[in-house]
Amino acid sequence: MEYLDFRITMTESNQEGKHAVLIESPAGGFTGEFVNPFVKADFDEKLVRGRLQVRSLEEIRSEEALQDIGPIDSTNDLEEMGNELSQALFQDQVMSAYAESKGIVAGSGQGLRIRIRIDPGMEEYAQLMSLPWEFLYDEAANVRIELVPDRVIVRDPITPTPPDPLTMTRPLRILVAISDPQDSPPLKLGREMLSLSKVAEIPGIEVKFLEKATIQRLNDEMQEKEYHVFHFMGHGGIDNEKPVLVFKGEDDNGYPMDGQGLRLALSSSIRLVFLNACETARIPEGDPFASIPTELLKGGIPAIVAMQFPISDSAAIKFCVRFYSNIATGIPVDQAMGEARKEIFFAVDTRPEWGTPVLFMNSPNGTLFDIEEEPQSEPT
Repeated sequence: MEYLDFRITMTESNQEGKHAVLIESPAGGFTGEFVNPFVKADFDEKLVRGRLQVRSLEEIRSEEALQDIGPIDSTNDLEEMGNELSQALFQDQVMSAYAESKGIVAGSGQGLRIRIRIDPGMEEYAQLMSLPWEFLYDEAANVRIELVPDRVIVRDPITPTPPDPLTMTRPLRILVAISDPQDSPPLKLGREMLSLSKVAEIPGIEVKFLEKATIQRLNDEMQEKEYHVFHFMGHGGIDNEKPVLVFKGEDDNGYPMDGQGLRLALSSSIRLVFLNACETARIPEGDPFASIPTELLKGGIPAIVAMQFPISDSAAIKFCVRFYSNIATGIPVDQAMGEARKEIFFAVDTRPEWGTPVLFMNSPNGTLFDIEEEPQSEPT
């Protein structure tokens, strides 16, 4: 499906706290205003109360602290937040632009790609970028926008233009790092590893598991072979106000690595990074540009899937199998994301987690790979 951009760009607020909103859409250009409906302290308190936030490496290393953290078991608070966000955003000209754009794509076989862009010079940049935009609500259709078949929502930080789609022949090669350091509470990764083994059975996909998930081993493997996707399973958290992934060190204890270090270890053929770890979609207040997705986008990787809340094994498995099977066919990553999200939604045991995965993307159309078919051998 071809998606047309509905780009929402928010810029600095005036003295009344109103942010200017610039809309670029199939219906044309529009302007509006947005007032953040959330007080940061109240928003953070909701996440803590909902057991959805890990705040530091100390908590990650504490089994007692992690017992209080878990996947979403109810979307009531998040849906309420989504309603408030929608009411604050879709007003006056912004609502007109959205309604007209829906009419333009209706029945055309096209969809709408809702791009959330926040001016990085804004004081509220980190807070606004971290809001649960995936829960935006279409009041006229009485449905969450992200669950409509011809709608996708992507977070599009203002970063350099990404490289062109990678021209490649199958198989799509996925390198998986499994990091379970001995000084952190053990993760139950067996089922997800099994799901990725199932992904490897999909025609056109090759999966390799990194035997020892040190950052040096990752760098070495990237130099030895061409990979197209990097998939991380492990702990994530905040270290000295920076989001980090916890790799293994040479002593098998945790070795925190920030986004800059990760992007330096990845090769130029990587077009997609999948981060199944807590806090990977979080934008830090102290240094917003130190977020892992932003660092990777700045480094030329056009799409990052991250988690804004903890995710269960069951939801991760459903999401991964559908997502990668779609990616291997060459369809745009945002479309693959939307279809995989519904795999979570339609299952009774995982339905509340459908909004946990987040797509950061600066690709103009979501196409990451230009897949060429291998030439057929001439019969002898």
